[in-house]
Amino acid sequence: MKHLLNNMSEEEKNAIREQHAGGMKVITENFYKLLNSKLGNVKPLVSEALNLGVEPVYNQNDHAGSVAFSFEEGETTYPSDVTKYIVNEVSRRLKSTISTLQTFNKNNQTIPSFIELYVGTSSTGTATTNKNVASGRMNYLRSICEKALATFGIRADVAFKLITQNYSEYQPSQVDTSFYDTTKAKPIDNERDCYIVIKPLETKGLTPGQVGELQGGLIDASSIINTFLVDNVDEDDIVLNISKLQTYSDITDLNTALKNARKGTLEKFLNDQLFDDTKEKTQVVNSLNKCAKRSGKTDVAKIAAGGYIAIIL
Repeated sequence: MKHLLNNMSEEEKNAIREQHAGGMKVITENFYKLLNSKLGNVKPLVSEALNLGVEPVYNQNDHAGSVAFSFEEGETTYPSDVTKYIVNEVSRRLKSTISTLQTFNKNNQTIPSFIELYVGTSSTGTATTNKNVASGRMNYLRSICEKALATFGIRADVAFKLITQNYSEYQPSQVDTSFYDTTKAKPIDNERDCYIVIKPLETKGLTPGQVGELQGGLIDASSIINTFLVDNVDEDDIVLNISKLQTYSDITDLNTALKNARKGTLEKFLNDQLFDDTKEKTQVVNSLNKCAKRSGKTDVAKIAAGGYIAIIL
């Protein structure tokens, strides 16, 4: 206890002396609040580095939209006036993503797939013919996207790189050629449908100061006294602070910050503070998984056997 008394004011020391002299009754709750406040000021001996970086994530408030159209049999392009209309539609859907693309392209960071291209062919052509037609249609869709990016003044080589690193898929005809004569079977029109799917991105993530505030908020809401009989933990405040996380990187940064403060991992901290709070544990798990999914990852948290929170980072 010596290191705790060294940090106390004379008023706090006198209060404790009076308790031992019989002048006051010891109030356990206030004593442990004082103990917690002093322990919270202990500095870590070794600190791990935080990511402390924002990241590109899918915009939860601007859902994916698509531009769909169908080619005539054997065709791979549209007339210029129709092409211009398609370019404008794609450009409109890309607008909210451009600032995020600029930020992370400049830093050579990985950008989630924000454009998906789908083309198809019907059953009338040979395998080679359909391959060539599909290739032509895919090139046309890519050129549409490049022209859309060019409307924002983006360099041609940058636009090409952004498009080629995204997802594309070719779906050939599903007609059973081992049974049907494709030279006589009527083609299925919707097999020639093509789609450009735009998945808007935004920049999310907490700053170093915000991570520190979050860590401090969690520590302030915690208590070393947390039993079935005496529970000094502010569970609602813990849930509120966890809900402020935005991305997967934020979770890993908070995990590191808690370890640097000698509070253990995020998993250990949450289990210590919420060991008998089923509803709050579920809320925390949901918040963590929402952040992970926003960053394009699978679930990172769950309620494991025994009711404990399990976090895999």
